[in-house]
Amino acid sequence: DDIHYRIVGHPEKGDITEHHFLGKMKKAFCDAKGREWCLTSEATYIDGKKACDESYEYILDASGKTWLIATDGRISVLAGKGKIESAEDLFDGFSLQTVYCAEVLRQNMLVVGTTTGLLIYNTKTGRILSEQEGNTSGTLKLHIDRKGRIWCFNNMPGVALCEISGERISSCRLNTVVPPALSSQYTISDQPVFHEDNNGTVWTIPVSGVFSYYDEEQGVLVPYSLESASLRYHHLPKVRRSFSD
Repeated sequence: DDIHYRIVGHPEKGDITEHHFLGKMKKAFCDAKGREWCLTSEATYIDGKKACDESYEYILDASGKTWLIATDGRISVLAGKGKIESAEDLFDGFSLQTVYCAEVLRQNMLVVGTTTGLLIYNTKTGRILSEQEGNTSGTLKLHIDRKGRIWCFNNMPGVALCEISGERISSCRLNTVVPPALSSQYTISDQPVFHEDNNGTVWTIPVSGVFSYYDEEQGVLVPYSLESASLRYHHLPKVRRSFSD
């Protein structure tokens, strides 16, 4: 939605009523210190005051600071006295790259899904790690489980499972393998589904896959048939929307 504010004047005093356009709202966020942020298409505001004329898409708390990420790869951080300062350019030396999603890992790493693949920015050291095996190119959605593993969904069949291994990101691609004759017995989805239950079990519907759980010992996705009492315990054919509380 568009954001406007108006300064109302007094006609009898000759004042003029002013209208100001603040831009289209992208995101509202309350940081760890209780500050209210508004990210708009025109600028960034903190507690109702303009903090800078730059536009950002993602805002995250890490290492005790608030970080901003733009779709073109610019990373900035809120410094002293409410000043936003540039910290890094994820795509330095590259062109026509895009950030699609971002999350925080281990309270000090910004995990970013991009055109080129998964990038991890260490907010303490400034070091950037990248996934080199091509499993995460064009990551559109990502989830971080309780073990610190990163699940990346792009347009390729399956899901990429990534972990930080020393100074590199290791990755493998997982998918559910179901014989065509049995495929109608399992649940599918137009969009990837991810959920980690209270026992730490990861449940997912990967791209072009079926509802499955991750077998920790075997390191594979195991298809699981969802049933519903309302359907007389017949399987659920398709997930149209999902959420985790």
